[in-house]
Amino acid sequence: MVAAAAAAIDDAALPPARGGGWRLPPTPFGARGARLSLTDLIVTVGGVLLLLAGWGLVRAHDARVVAVEVAGAAIARPAGWLPLPALPPALATWTDDGGLGATLTLYAEPTDAATATEAMAVAVAGANPAIGQPAYTPLRSEPATRGGQPAVRSDYAYARTEVARSTPPTVVMGRQLAWVADGTLYLLALEAPEADWGRVAPLFDRLAGAGEGGAS
Repeated sequence: MVAAAAAAIDDAALPPARGGGWRLPPTPFGARGARLSLTDLIVTVGGVLLLLAGWGLVRAHDARVVAVEVAGAAIARPAGWLPLPALPPALATWTDDGGLGATLTLYAEPTDAATATEAMAVAVAGANPAIGQPAYTPLRSEPATRGGQPAVRSDYAYARTEVARSTPPTVVMGRQLAWVADGTLYLLALEAPEADWGRVAPLFDRLAGAGEGGAS
């Protein structure tokens, strides 16, 4: 008790910190309070700002897209995504995480239909293999436009079974845009695990060159 009281008196008698700083309260162990100078504040605030700036750069990089042309179809892919081997009916596939994260795939198959609506009614099962995945669930489908031409945009979800059977299946969210050009049904599909969907979904319209609303 006497030692603690002596330490408190000693701390109270300490002069103010030099350089206009402030002395922190004594610690519970009786040590003298640490001095927090203006320089310390500047360094701390600067570190926080650098962290925020780095986070902003990462977000900006994730939002960048690169224009590409695949088999006559002009689309865009996210910058930094890497190509994966594409198996028919896919023409090209890109991923942000080795195929385990988000993927962007362009499918194509011949069609006699004049519009994407007609083609989707008879050929979408072959165009996007996702429809054969476990627990495939169509969420919505609506008219859209692409380059002024009619298109169909739809959302879906399915369960991706993991290699380790003890691991619960991953819920995958998908959004696709279908359009017809020169006797070919094109379908651009963006997919990602449900946990990442909020991050990648806003990119879709820029990748597909799509717009809302039906075309007359």
